[in-house]
Parts: sequence; C-alpha cells; structure tokens
Amino acid sequence: MSYKIKIRGIFSTALTHLLLKNDFIITQSSEIIKERFDTQFSESEPDVIIEDGNDKKNLFVFGKKEGISKLLEIIRENFPNSIIRKSQMGKDTIIKGRVLKSIENKNITIFDLGNSQGILEGQTLRNNSNYLVKIDFPDIGRRKAILNSNITLTGLHAVLIYNNPNKISQRITNDNSRKNLYNLARKIKPKNWGILWRTSASEAFEENPDILIEEIDRLQEKSDEIIKNYNNYPAPKILLEGTPIVNIEFPADTRERIDNIRKEIKTTQTLKNHHYYKICSFELGEVIKFSEHVTFNNNSLIEILEQEMERYFGNLYPKLNTMVRITHAKVDGRVFQLTPGNLIEFDLDKKYMKIHRKILGSKKRYYDGLNLTKEEGDYAINSFQLGSWYMKTEYFNRKGDIKGEYWNVSSPIEFFPHPYQIYYLDLEIDLVKLPDGEIVILDEDKLEKAYEEGYISLALKNKSYQLIQEIKTKL
Repeated sequence: MSYKIKIRGIFSTALTHLLLKNDFIITQSSEIIKERFDTQFSESEPDVIIEDGNDKKNLFVFGKKEGISKLLEIIRENFPNSIIRKSQMGKDTIIKGRVLKSIENKNITIFDLGNSQGILEGQTLRNNSNYLVKIDFPDIGRRKAILNSNITLTGLHAVLIYNNPNKISQRITNDNSRKNLYNLARKIKPKNWGILWRTSASEAFEENPDILIEEIDRLQEKSDEIIKNYNNYPAPKILLEGTPIVNIEFPADTRERIDNIRKEIKTTQTLKNHHYYKICSFELGEVIKFSEHVTFNNNSLIEILEQEMERYFGNLYPKLNTMVRITHAKVDGRVFQLTPGNLIEFDLDKKYMKIHRKILGSKKRYYDGLNLTKEEGDYAINSFQLGSWYMKTEYFNRKGDIKGEYWNVSSPIEFFPHPYQIYYLDLEIDLVKLPDGEIVILDEDKLEKAYEEGYISLALKNKSYQLIQEIKTKL
C-alpha cells in the first residue's frame, strides 16, 4: 500500500527524493519541491506529516500508525545510525488519569497514565482522584507527558469542547451566518459538551445544515463512548487514542548520507555540509543557498565555493579563553547543559579542542564510575576531536594530580557557532580509567536498553561496542 506524506523542513528535498523511490505519494508539496521533481504531486490530505524539530537536527513525524511504520522501515534501512524516539501515547490521546501527587509551590499535578506519567500545569488536584485529561505533548525528550484538562474532539467543520459554551470561529464575520450557527448549536449541543464551529461551517451550513448535524452526531457518538468508558473503567485508562508522534534525530554522519542523497537530484546543487550549515543558523543557510545557486551547472566553481564556505565557517570558531557550552543529549531526547568551560587549546586544521571546566566540590557528589568525591578546586579537561565518536574527560585535583579519565561514546562530535557549543548524543556505554590504571566499562545495560526500546539500531549498538574496544586499545 502507498501512503501519502507531506514533507516540510530542511530535509524535505532529500527525503522527497528518497520516499518517491520507495513508493510514497508526496502530497501538498511546496512550490520549490514541485520545481525540483518531474512528477505529478498529490494535493489530497496526507497520511503522514514530517516537520522540522526545534533545533533542526531532528524532525517530528505524526499521522497514521501504519504509514509511520513504513516510513521508519525506510529510515532504519537507509540511515542506521539515526535515533528514533516514539511517544508512549500520541498527541491528543484522552485518558482517565489518576492523581499521584500535587506540588503546590509549583502549581502542578502529577498523573499516573498507566505505563507513563504526565504533568498538568496550573492546577493542584486531590491525591488519588480521577480526572479526564488529554496529552498536549507526549513524553519525547522529557520524563513525563504534558497534559491539558481542556478536552476536545475535532471534526471537519466543528470541535466539541468538554464543559464549555458554544462558540463560533472569529473568521466567520457574516451576522446572519453567525446567528444561524448559534441557533443550530443550541438545538444539537450534546450534554456536557460545547460546539465550536470552525470557519468551514459557514459554507457547509449554506450548502446543507444536515452536513453539520451529521458531523455533530458522529462526534457525539465518540463523546458518549468516552464518558461511558470513563464511568465503567478504573484509572488509568486510555479512552481515545491520539495521533502517534515520532521524533527522529540525524547525527552528523547520517546528515552526510542525506547530503549525498540530495546530490542525486540533477535539478538542484548540493554542496558539502549542506544540511550542517542549514542547522547552524539562518544566515549560513542563506549563504549555502546562494552558493548552490551560483555553482548550479558550473562544476568548475564547486571546489572553490566549498573551500570558501569552510574558510568562512573557520572564522566562526571561538578564540582561546572563550567560554564554550557543552550540550549533552540523550537517546530519549533529553538534553543537558554541562558546566561550560574555557577553550584552552584549538587546532583548526585538525578540528581539535580542549576545554577547561571548573568542578563544584561537595562531599555528597561523586564522579560517575570513579567512585571519588568531587572536591573544592577540582577541574576537568575535556578533549574533543570534532567528528570523533568518543570524547575524553580528565579529572584533576587542585594540585594538578589526575583523579581519573572518563571516555564517553557518542554520536560524532559537532561544533555549532551560535552560541559557541560542542554537541554530541550520548550512546550510553562509557569507559573509565582509574588512577591505578584499571579500566572499567560502564553502562552496558543502558546501551542494551536503548536498543531494546528502539532508540538505536542493532548496527549502532554493535558499533558502540566496537568503539569501546577501540578506546581500550588506545589505553
């Protein structure tokens, strides 16, 4: 079966090319995509939608479960080092949740949702009580889903809103249309639900009011089923499945493969590091766009422009003693900012950086894997080889004596200029070298769990083990 897919964002050209070859029907494409491909595009409603994530290193996919599954097969096959994060429950899932606890000073309530938990902000509710809640944003990149107590059921022309009055879209400005829709809503409003007429309801009413009546009947059947199950089942209980959401992150090596797929398209130019520059900043994205326009059908200029882009980007690296952030991402989507540090060594040609970071001492805080207390005056030296799949952190006391080494296996290490930051995605397994020379491998169970839960592929899991052996050989 062929699925219809709508693609937006910086990967849209490459993914359109890839998915057309894999029998997807591309729908509602942008004008620039239509210009680049000699094919007939659909304008019908998509089964699956792809959009950029917040930082553009990743993207969000939502839509029909079967279509998403087919897409993920293609992603895994073509990009085995990509990170795939599936939500426990889809957006707009409606649940009978049970209150675990309220935190008054934060004005939030924690709900038990079954296999996961959710946070309802702005309300503190009684422990062990049950409430109807909806998932606003799933548990991707966070421990708990974000909930909403404003329950809605959406149709083509109308939205049912739990415990709300009837409303009409502000875009409907004709007084007669608004009056007709208000009168109709009063007659057919389901108990405990309000009707919000969407903009299209005005034309639908003019065509035939039965169109709207039949839609409300369908939504009411759904609402009746929700209330019936709410009354009949103990919490927690899913009452209505929402829209599945998946987040996909493309590490640096994977984006190079996506660059190469884009290069197969003969109607547009793709220079080296195309998607990397697009992610770095809007300004760099515009520079690469202009450079590709200039070099299109002019191969003699490609090498010159690529060298100029690298020279230009080289000027964006920080100077010595500049503060650099370190962004440590996890496979589940959580992101941590390590204590920033000063750049004390940098080789532009070798893309090698050393960063000095101060460590806050505390008798209650320990170095992971080293079983040593963090003491006043301790500091760390982080060594980053950009593009490498691992990094080394050396810990020292105030006298400069080494306390131990920590090697972290990760996605290829990257630098981003706005603001200055090192970025990598932790692949869970690590290695430490103790002061007496003993080498200990850490967190193999976390790597296995990342594979079992579908975040990483078998190929990436095996590569992580190979990298650990490579580090051991170095030591």
